Amino acid sequence: MQKWLEKLVEKDVRNGESVYFWKDVSCDKVSLKVKFPELYEISYHQEASVSDIFVKGEWKLDFRRNLNQQRQDKLIVLRMMINSY
Repeated sequence: MQKWLEKLVEKDVRNGESVYFWKDVSCDKVSLKVKFPELYEISYHQEASVSDIFVKGEWKLDFRRNLNQQRQDKLIVLRMMINSY
């Protein structure tokens, strides 16, 4: 986890516990919260650290609502982005 995370975060990563997934991880110098506001708004875990969301090698992204097609497409882009590192 640490190597890809270091590419996306501008602070000391360590084990991901002090890195907030939506606020600290960035894409093109923009936080995921800003890059994917539709997903952030309905996320159960807006204050979660990376280590809270990346569990046993899998991303645990949970949302308060069912995802419509547009949000599903955004989630695919988000997953592709974080999995590419």
